[in-house]
Amino acid sequence: MKIYLVNHTFDYACTHIAKLFVERPQVQVVGDDFTAPAIEHIVSRVLFFAGKRVVLTTVQIADKTHYSAEETVTSDDVGELKRAVIRGIFDCLAFVTGYRPEWGILVGVRPTKLVSSMLNGGLDESAIAERLSKQYYLKPAKIALLLEICRVEQSLLESNHENGFSIYVGIPFCPSRCVYCSFISQVSARGSADVARYVDALIAELYSKRHDFANRPVDALYIGGGTPAILNGEQINRLFAALCDCYQLDKVREITFEAGRPELIDEALLSALRDNGVGRICVNPQTMHDETLRRIGRQHSVADIERALNLVKNYDFDAVNVDIIAGLAGETIDMFRQTVRRILECRPENITVHCLAIKRASKLAEDSRRDNMTAADVVRRQLGDAARLLGAQGYRPYYMYRQKNMLANLENVGYALNGKASFYNVAIIEERQSIVAFGAGATSKIVQRDGSIKRYHNPKDIKTYISRHS
Repeated sequence: MKIYLVNHTFDYACTHIAKLFVERPQVQVVGDDFTAPAIEHIVSRVLFFAGKRVVLTTVQIADKTHYSAEETVTSDDVGELKRAVIRGIFDCLAFVTGYRPEWGILVGVRPTKLVSSMLNGGLDESAIAERLSKQYYLKPAKIALLLEICRVEQSLLESNHENGFSIYVGIPFCPSRCVYCSFISQVSARGSADVARYVDALIAELYSKRHDFANRPVDALYIGGGTPAILNGEQINRLFAALCDCYQLDKVREITFEAGRPELIDEALLSALRDNGVGRICVNPQTMHDETLRRIGRQHSVADIERALNLVKNYDFDAVNVDIIAGLAGETIDMFRQTVRRILECRPENITVHCLAIKRASKLAEDSRRDNMTAADVVRRQLGDAARLLGAQGYRPYYMYRQKNMLANLENVGYALNGKASFYNVAIIEERQSIVAFGAGATSKIVQRDGSIKRYHNPKDIKTYISRHS
């Protein structure tokens, strides 16, 4: 589909909207005198009449109009004009394809931030729902989801320490690489020389930046990956000793260790985590079907998952999180429903339901199996089933985010039992608190007084990172 833009240059935004409907849209800024092609195309024009701007979007073949959308913009705000242009493109593509995405014109990672800004601006929920429907084209179910999540987020963020911040520590090693993964990670094993050198560099970085936030309380500490469970007990002890020496962890409200792979979870790991004050641990099986585990590149079995979850129960962590993925190739609606039910039998405090995203740097994006990706209607039903099954067992959504190239343009949602929502997950999505990040590929986000965010990036290459801190 070709899309021509006349009298405006919102080509970047229009391209993102068009990708919701067609795989490779061709968006081009042209002059008034361009020649309309004799194939189906869309023309988006901004016209000026008596101080007003009229956005006229049409579906045409040559000079014949088959559908048109018109909207008058009275505000001088560029954002309002851009949204009107995007709505016109959306309406025309919906006419051509017969499809209206549930998230409307929202394509960003953090839709809850939009709702939070409306709440903080004094709008009540009914006014927000109306605006999301009319201005952003969201469907009622997505509006309800956003409002429910924002109620939880608001209450969590109100209780953070004054001048507090959070810490992220990245461990970019895994025992194998999953086909859908695009994260910075290196295949390695517990006890390897590469992991040992990395831990040394990580501790050196912690000490090198200790004075930047030394006098501010830490609200949350998150050790993620990769697969942090690749660390041995001695490395975990050294890492926590450095963290405690460099930062104020005495009043920390949440320490999360994203253990990740079930086959690496053992008594020694769990004892080290418990002894160092970890309260929340993540186990990431993704599915409860052996054939799918093999297909996505995992080296463990469903039996390993069950063993790990039963073992974790013995250590009385405040919360256990389990990740699963909807839309994995070859998985039917019934298979995914079985995964949800088997996870519910373990009764973890948190369950995060991801929707598969085809990430550009992943093996999946290059693999011929992409042609066999799960159909959009199947993924929608899988996520719907998860929401119903979890809701019936007392789990409520408390945070969400979206990614580019997600199947069916859907979302990732974190669910929690009452009182067990993760503060860090909400903080990183809402971006109202500084997060200082350590490790290869880590990005620190420092919130300024005016609410803007400054980002500081560590080297992505593990060897470069290690050499910088050696």
